[in-house]
Amino acid sequence: MEEEIRLFIGERKAAGSAENTLAAYQSDLNGLLAFCRENGIGGIPGETALASYLLRLEFDGRRPATMARILASIRTFYQYLLDKGVLEQDPSRALTVPEGEEKEHEFLTEGEISALLETPNAASPKGCRDRAMMELAYSCGLRVTELLELRIGDLDLQRNLLFLKKDRTGEIRPIPFGKYAAEALNAWLTIREQQVSAEQAKGKKEEGESQNYLFPNRNGGLMTRQGFYKILSGYAELAGLGEISPQALRDACAKHMLDHGAGCAETAGLLGVSESMMVKYLNHTGAGRLLEVYKKTHPRA
Repeated sequence: MEEEIRLFIGERKAAGSAENTLAAYQSDLNGLLAFCRENGIGGIPGETALASYLLRLEFDGRRPATMARILASIRTFYQYLLDKGVLEQDPSRALTVPEGEEKEHEFLTEGEISALLETPNAASPKGCRDRAMMELAYSCGLRVTELLELRIGDLDLQRNLLFLKKDRTGEIRPIPFGKYAAEALNAWLTIREQQVSAEQAKGKKEEGESQNYLFPNRNGGLMTRQGFYKILSGYAELAGLGEISPQALRDACAKHMLDHGAGCAETAGLLGVSESMMVKYLNHTGAGRLLEVYKKTHPRA
């Protein structure tokens, strides 16, 4: 099946499929291939094997939306095999996946965040920039405008702090960031400095001409909200998370800090909001977290 997958990806690429779509096909089909190898299934898997694979995904906690996308990839692959004459019938058509439940608010899990942040290819300049952006947004719980308007001078890499200015008061708010964000930022700043030096050598940009945005667009200017949303959506699709917004990183930061014992005041201070805004996160921490805090804090627990 490995060779058929390779030929299928080549055929879709020749047909003009987007890079993100090709990467999703590759990831989804490689997952099926790995499952077949683990279970000694040779050749093209039939209905029973495919159903077992979907059950494994459900058991592993994959979201219904993610499972639906994976099944769609499998069906597209099997249609290709039908068209080639490799198969006479499509066993994937009889399969279904669980329907998603409507939820008031759904937060990304820590595992999903890790999958998302590891998706960019940090060896490329764009991937390195994108990973640093997402790491910093999650690490600090930044609003998308706060992230995009950051300048290099707003960073203190010695103390792992960034400084945000409140619009109305002009007050400076220091925000800490973690070691993963620091590593991603240092890698990106090295590449960014090389890019600026190369542009200056070619006479494309005079020193001081750039507005010095930390995460500029390809023209060196301010990246738009829509631009970052498109970047994030592409990586979320590759990570199997479906469609998410930049707010999802901010929400996940708050939720995960509270889950690990941070107080409402500290978390609200990080996000730059009132403590009352923490209610939507606390409502989803679960009874287990509440019991843990109760035992640690109540004098007669």
